[in-house]
Amino acid sequence: MSKERMKGKRKKELKPKERMEQVNTAEEIPDDINLRDAVDSSDEEVLVRVGGIPLDWYEDYNHLGYSVEGKKVVKEGEGDRLDEFMKRKEDKDFWRYIKDELNNKKIRLSDEEIAMIQRIRKGKYADVGYVDPNRYQIEINDPDFKFPMNSSMPPKSRFVPSKWERQKVMKLVHAMRMGWIKPQSELDKAAEESQKLWDIWEDDSIPLRQKHLPRQIPAQKDELPMHSESYNPPQEYLFDEEELKEWENADESERRINYVPQKYSALRKIQPYDRLVNDAFERCVELYLCPRLIRKKLRIDAAKLLPKLPDASELKPFPTFEALKYVGHKAKIAGISVDPEGTYLASGDAQGKVIVWHAYTGKIVREYSLDAAVHDLQWNSNRNIQLIGVATEGDNVIFINPCLSPFERSKATDVLLSKYSAASRETEPEEMENEEDEPKKKKAQPKATWHYYSDEDTDYTLKNWRLSVKLAVIPQKLVWHSKGDYFATVASHTQTAKQVLVHCLSKSKSLAILGKFKGVVEAVEFHPTEPSFFVATRTSVLLYNLQKQSLIKKFLSGSKWISSLSIHPKGDNFIVGTYDNKVIWFDRDMGAKPYKSLKYSDKAIKNVQFHRKYPLFASASSDGSVYVFHGMVYDDLLQNALIVPLKLLQGKKVAEEAGIVNCIFHPKQPWIFSIGVDNEIRLWS
Repeated sequence: MSKERMKGKRKKELKPKERMEQVNTAEEIPDDINLRDAVDSSDEEVLVRVGGIPLDWYEDYNHLGYSVEGKKVVKEGEGDRLDEFMKRKEDKDFWRYIKDELNNKKIRLSDEEIAMIQRIRKGKYADVGYVDPNRYQIEINDPDFKFPMNSSMPPKSRFVPSKWERQKVMKLVHAMRMGWIKPQSELDKAAEESQKLWDIWEDDSIPLRQKHLPRQIPAQKDELPMHSESYNPPQEYLFDEEELKEWENADESERRINYVPQKYSALRKIQPYDRLVNDAFERCVELYLCPRLIRKKLRIDAAKLLPKLPDASELKPFPTFEALKYVGHKAKIAGISVDPEGTYLASGDAQGKVIVWHAYTGKIVREYSLDAAVHDLQWNSNRNIQLIGVATEGDNVIFINPCLSPFERSKATDVLLSKYSAASRETEPEEMENEEDEPKKKKAQPKATWHYYSDEDTDYTLKNWRLSVKLAVIPQKLVWHSKGDYFATVASHTQTAKQVLVHCLSKSKSLAILGKFKGVVEAVEFHPTEPSFFVATRTSVLLYNLQKQSLIKKFLSGSKWISSLSIHPKGDNFIVGTYDNKVIWFDRDMGAKPYKSLKYSDKAIKNVQFHRKYPLFASASSDGSVYVFHGMVYDDLLQNALIVPLKLLQGKKVAEEAGIVNCIFHPKQPWIFSIGVDNEIRLWS
């Protein structure tokens, strides 16, 4: 070895003391150096100055932010994933490049920078030449050095047993005592037992069933033996020749019993049972195919399932008993109506007889005989007009002024009708001129013919007839608007455009609002406050706007056949009665589906009715009963309507399908009128 190499080796191999002195020696700084000039932060400046705004906010823009001068820093073209993939394959040093977002450029890492990153990842210092002064420790080999470096006392925790270790040991001991932690031998034994097959039909004679075993299911009970299986059955259980021949010719699956009854005089004469194996096999098949399911019986108090409703005594007044009978009709009563003041009651029957009753006394005030049967009649809902509309079988709607007290109201009605008659006569010549000017157009047939009776028509005026509207169809129902100027007629046995007509009394005109409507209309009603019109078909209820003549909404009842319809006085709720024994409540704000569906009657619901003043509604059933309910509609839109059954008013029990045909409420009192097949009208109060 050369001398120069030996000198270099000696120079490198320093003693520990010299090595520590070399590390701790501070570098000398010249006096003439300017530290202000040595500190340069130009390399720390960034191009993009966005402050604390995240760079993700500029993803949808073509620039990364703004420079110090306030100019936009345009993004560098990066290309798509395909360009990146091609660069990765072509350039071997592609992994060295990183993107500097703040300076908008790509930087290539050198070997020194990569080595620095690797040292940082390993938890070392970034600078290779930096030496940690604490990496060297003083090694003391002197045996006389027996005392510690400092004079502090050792902590007490070194001499006291650990509290946390004690708690952990106690948990392990408790788990071993409870059997949660078991030795491996017990675990292997339990695994072997879990793989065994157990008989689920095993009886209770075997004790100590383990918890991990399947729960015992009681076996399906076999059928008890019948009298015909006895060794000495009665004579009526034995087969005769015809029954025996029929049993032999029948298939085994069609036989009532799979054996022939036999009679023995003593037990010792009984022959061996030849179907022992077959019965055992069938029993095994029954046990194999039976459902292995244990149904848990829920013990629920039925009273808790019912909603908490207020007591009926707190919801008075409502009708409770029969107060009065109106007897005078000899044929089936088709309809009844009460005047707006509640003083008079009008009714009509199938023989064309119309009777006006005093509602409080039951006396007959007026009586009229028509040429055709009455289908329906309704009193004008305007209290200033004294007029009764009668829908007859002769395709006519006859309007009668009964001339009742106060007579000033009756005279005012005649004056009003005379004005309507004069206005209709003035419009007729204008219509004739328009038809002559347009002869090429096809002449449309009028929906209805209006005829006002004058003083010259003594045959009709003496009967108090004031107006007749001739229809091309037979009207079945008549409905008035709340103001009394409009009324609607329904012809249930036709599907033409004339089955629903809306008539204006002041203009003497009729309008078919439905046009070519597909379906049969069962009932119609006017909205009490809005220009809307409800049309009930057999399965749904349609809401039309009369001004725009357009459909607003369709409500689905879910029933097979709707019979009647009634609108709440506020107009936001309505009920329908159906022939499949249901009363369905709809809320317009809750959508097209029903709010409540009530099924409490055994027979069809013929009619439903809301009270105008009290929170009551009722339904007339074919079983001769009237059901009265409390139906409160709140002004708060967040609170649903309250429905409480109040009273069952039992009329005359009938065996026919039609019991109570119709029911209506008194306009001012909590009373209800009902008619049935016994040709009598009952007042319930």
